[in-house]
Amino acid sequence: MLVSTIDEIIRLFPNNTIADFRKIEAYMRSAERTFLYPILGAPLHRKLNELYNSTEEPDEHYAELLELVQIPIIQFGMHKAIPSLNITINQSGGFTVTTNENTAPASKDRTEKLLDSTLTDAWDAVDFLLEFLERSSRYFTETVGEGEGAETKELWKESAYYWKQTGLLIFTAAEFEDAGIYIERKRRRFIELLPTLRQAQRFFIAPNIGEKTLNALIARKMDGQLTDADKELLPFLQSALAFYTASQDKGLNVPEGTHGLNSLSYSQRASQNMLEAMRRMKGNMAYPDFPGNAKDATVTKAKGGDCDAFFLLSAYSPTEQKPV
Repeated sequence: MLVSTIDEIIRLFPNNTIADFRKIEAYMRSAERTFLYPILGAPLHRKLNELYNSTEEPDEHYAELLELVQIPIIQFGMHKAIPSLNITINQSGGFTVTTNENTAPASKDRTEKLLDSTLTDAWDAVDFLLEFLERSSRYFTETVGEGEGAETKELWKESAYYWKQTGLLIFTAAEFEDAGIYIERKRRRFIELLPTLRQAQRFFIAPNIGEKTLNALIARKMDGQLTDADKELLPFLQSALAFYTASQDKGLNVPEGTHGLNSLSYSQRASQNMLEAMRRMKGNMAYPDFPGNAKDATVTKAKGGDCDAFFLLSAYSPTEQKPV
């Protein structure tokens, strides 16, 4: 376990008066197993456990990772524990509420507010952890094999969570909001949007900039190797993806929705950002696989369905419009 003392709990819940960690140990263990293990993956989780239980001081990167991991474990663990902390099962199998002359059970309203805020804080901490791992994955490695055949692997990239959520231009709820769509930075909402987000990238972004260009850009983003050109381009592609996703999602695509925008407004903004991204890539040899940089190719725009569609018009077939 990566949380094993009351002192670690008190850092986030200073008003906690539980003296025996065993009372909440099961909840912390469950939170770690349910939420953090899938994010870290077996190799990184094992390494972090080894360092946590070692007498040696971890390096600065592992020390920061451990702190960032403990926060959501404690938040999720307390969220699981709160409903039953003042409830006991008596000898006859019934439930009783603990009270004394100095304290009384909190009201339902206060308990629900605490539960809501704890869960929100937990998911916010997960988002922050993911952003950290995206930036710092290269510091958490393991060498496999010996001699010339030795290979260094980034431990986090062995996790199922990494593969589930990578391959996208937008990786976190915070990035989704920065791209233009407000979801209160809630990771739960972002996870719900992932299937739509992936489809939007497949059918709107990839056809316009090309699979090779898209995959190379995502790889550089995940490896922390974005070029200056990438950094200027990425916000337009991310906004195009976010607004197109919003136009396809029932929860966001409502009249006078979160932004006072409807499906058409989202689509128009997606198109504007997509066209600007393509203009920036056109003639820029930093993107040699962008179809718009093929010989004699020109970018044109045509209306299609509920969203503008972009095409490359090939000089070799002047009457044929080819999706990128």
